[in-house]
This record gives sequence, structure tokens and C-alpha cells, in this order.
Amino acid sequence: MDSSSKAESAPKQAMVYICG
Repeated sequence: MDSSSKAESAPKQAMVYICG
């Protein structure tokens, strides 16, 4: 896993958390 992937995982999970 690249550092870039981890960085994108943060905002991506946030969107899913908000979307529910």
C-alpha cells in the first residue's frame, strides 16, 4: 500500500461516513 493510497483513504472514508 502506498502512502498516497492511505491519504486518499481518509477523505474517502469520511465521504462514506457522511453518506452513511
